[in-house]
Amino acid sequence: MNLKDLLSPFFVWQRAFEKPYTTLRPTIDRPGAPAYRGFHINVSEECVGCGSCHAICQNQAIDMVAVEEFAGRKADSGLRPRFDYGRCCWCGLCVDICTAGSLRMSNEYAWITEDPTEFHFTAGVDDKPWQNNELGYRRAEGYHLYPPKRIEMDMLSPDESVQSFEEVARGYSEEQARKEADRCVECGICVATCPA
Repeated sequence: MNLKDLLSPFFVWQRAFEKPYTTLRPTIDRPGAPAYRGFHINVSEECVGCGSCHAICQNQAIDMVAVEEFAGRKADSGLRPRFDYGRCCWCGLCVDICTAGSLRMSNEYAWITEDPTEFHFTAGVDDKPWQNNELGYRRAEGYHLYPPKRIEMDMLSPDESVQSFEEVARGYSEEQARKEADRCVECGICVATCPA
């Protein structure tokens, strides 16, 4: 072993008295890409609480929780998605399946806290700084994981309907009924709001 090998570890100590090159929080001034899949945004007024985001989540990171201000609204379950960022993998399937188009993702990704319970939040209900962020992942226009257009039911014309006691709506054929059933996400809102 030569003298240089013995003294080289002591040269490291000269860095201890210089100004560091690192920054304390480097993610503060580093925004995500415009379509980055960051924290979730939910427009609660548009959300109907169908639970399709909960059903498709492969990590079980979404729970549907009752939100008092939306309870009792017509065609609304009163439930809203609550996210667990200890489980979420930011895949975006919940955004793609959202039947109302209310669920989005911001491009915010830096969230520093010492309280682990803060990583469980109800998007659109709990106030978060990224809720009004215009950037981030959105479902592509015209892209749906289910057929969004309703299959129209055959109806009797007014001239035909006044001549008989037949129902005005003829009902679906078997093929039409299958197409209409493909739209169902089994949320139960139609059953709950049906007056019959």
